[in-house]
Amino acid sequence: MRPRAIYVWYITDENAAVSATVLIDSSGLACGVSVYNDTLIYFTDQDGGVWTIETSGLDATEIVSYDAYGLTGEPSGMDMWIYTGQIFWTDLTAGAVYSALFDGSGLALVSDNFTKPFDLSIAPHQGKLYVSDWELERLIRLNTEGGEWEEFLHVPTPRGVWCDQTSDRVFFASYNLSYIGAASMDVHSGDIDIILNGSFLYGPPVSVGIDYLRDLIFYTTESEIALYSMTTREYALIAYLTGLQFLWVEAYIEPTPAPTWVMTDTPTSAPSLVPYPAPTPSPSL
Repeated sequence: MRPRAIYVWYITDENAAVSATVLIDSSGLACGVSVYNDTLIYFTDQDGGVWTIETSGLDATEIVSYDAYGLTGEPSGMDMWIYTGQIFWTDLTAGAVYSALFDGSGLALVSDNFTKPFDLSIAPHQGKLYVSDWELERLIRLNTEGGEWEEFLHVPTPRGVWCDQTSDRVFFASYNLSYIGAASMDVHSGDIDIILNGSFLYGPPVSVGIDYLRDLIFYTTESEIALYSMTTREYALIAYLTGLQFLWVEAYIEPTPAPTWVMTDTPTSAPSLVPYPAPTPSPSL
């Protein structure tokens, strides 16, 4: 079943949004989204799958089908690790984090010790995943290879999470307390910087994305997508949709100039997770 809709906005140098391009509009429920490059987008479908679609709006392809593996659940937030060729995503009802290769092969369970994992983000320079679990009310940190995880930070009803390697901080959205905060990846002090809160938001935040080149925060509420400049402290509403629900936002930055942190302590091969057996093709009739 195909997800409902994927929107793309292009942001000008004046922080103004160009009108949206709708890539796909059909049945299903699109959730987490991750941008591979300027032509290909990955996203999850809560009906039980992971998809790709070209930014032209063509060739929507389901690369992971839960049905094919006999799995049940609701795929949620996702991220990708470009230099190992992996995608990672959370599953709300399975309480799990899964991974697969870019082509959808090598499906593996990273961890199933969560309760309601909503979103995740990768810190490539650490080889760590940061997972928001809204029922545990924690940001959880664990290795991309799985194993034991640690409670990184207490956050009431955490939703979206984003690792920013340039500032070495984790940004996150607290839904019920209606703020976007940030914390250093290096410490467990519990110190939180409140970046946006209350009347400065258009509503309780759901997801967050960072454009480190322009010092912008992109965020969604349940009906709006907006941006905030951490330099000028100015806000801009990108879109408001009546009767629809925004979930994830992904900030994609053209890789020029190349970020200096990309290859720092970053493995060049995929971690040694044990994949599920490949699904057996249906016999031809």
